[in-house]
Amino acid sequence: MEDEFYDIMFPPYTGHVKIGELYYDLYIARDTLEGTAQVVRDPSASDDKTNYAGLTIARIPASVIYNDKEFIVTSIGGMAFEDCTELSIVELPNTITCIEEMAFFGCDKLTSIVIPDSVTSIGKSAFSYCELENLHIPDSVTEIGNRAFDDSLIPAYNAHIFANMPHSYKGDYSIPDDIKTITAGAFMHHGKLTSIVIPASVELIRDEAFSGCDRLVSITCKAITPPALGDDVFRWVDKSTPLYVPAESISLYNSTSQWCEFTNINAIKNI
Repeated sequence: MEDEFYDIMFPPYTGHVKIGELYYDLYIARDTLEGTAQVVRDPSASDDKTNYAGLTIARIPASVIYNDKEFIVTSIGGMAFEDCTELSIVELPNTITCIEEMAFFGCDKLTSIVIPDSVTSIGKSAFSYCELENLHIPDSVTEIGNRAFDDSLIPAYNAHIFANMPHSYKGDYSIPDDIKTITAGAFMHHGKLTSIVIPASVELIRDEAFSGCDRLVSITCKAITPPALGDDVFRWVDKSTPLYVPAESISLYNSTSQWCEFTNINAIKNI
């Protein structure tokens, strides 16, 4: 009876509630009765009706009030602002912890975003096809999904994760020191990239990170232990391309899956 009373007074889930210009899914934790909210897609959006049609500015509040109860806004839901082609300004509160997949996919007028320090995860394709010129990814972010920043005009990374390299980049590139993870597809199909330097700190390179980089003339990996690789990391990369590694690690690279496919593994000079 007590549980039924609380479910009537405080429903654990209420979906697609419009508050101001935006829609939210609302949740109440039964044990604490704390309310949280997720920004969601306009439920009226369809093939014939644009998602949040005409919305140019989205200032996400730290909390919303519904039926006299406060709900803390903690996430941007999957595809929440997908294809909002007029959206040019987004402000996120420091209550947000998660930006789900495709949340801002196709917002091609969105050129700048500051992700607050509260965020810990960004889903795949979250900002794909946003031509970002200014971007801040805080070090609090520990998970970035596949191609989350595809089409960004600047490199997308924080202190530990490298997420995306602009397709317009031409020439040689050294991934910043202290990066531990290179996300899936980070350099995928970068036909203008001529050489890459992977720092000693890298431990993991995810699926297809360098797939299609068919103009590479050299690859340098400074890691003593060969970084773990996802699927097809160097797909369509010429395996005769010189791979430079620490001298004491040549045998390790020669015996490690995918790394061993390179036929021209040499010692780094002046590591």
